[in-house]
Amino acid sequence: EDMLSLAFGERYLHLAPLLAVYGLAPVFSALGSVLGASLQALLRTDAVFWASLVGACTAMVGTLSLVPPLGLTGAIISDVASTAALTLVLAVGLFFSLRRDRL
Repeated sequence: EDMLSLAFGERYLHLAPLLAVYGLAPVFSALGSVLGASLQALLRTDAVFWASLVGACTAMVGTLSLVPPLGLTGAIISDVASTAALTLVLAVGLFFSLRRDRL
């Protein structure tokens, strides 16, 4: 809160909890980038496609259902949820790709 107050003033201090939630997005995004690159190296672009599709659908549903009642809070929740969903599908795809290659 002190950094937010210093950078933007007291006017936006009430948004500090949202910033903490939105801070999860880069974590999921970075992990998703590594997982996606790993799947592409294994020539499993189909898994990357399905993960992207799940992420896009999650973003659309989340945005349409959460933004009207919650505004900025809904947009942030939708963005973090869609990034997390994409990362989860990439992780599952990589797990099964590696498991299949070992058998």
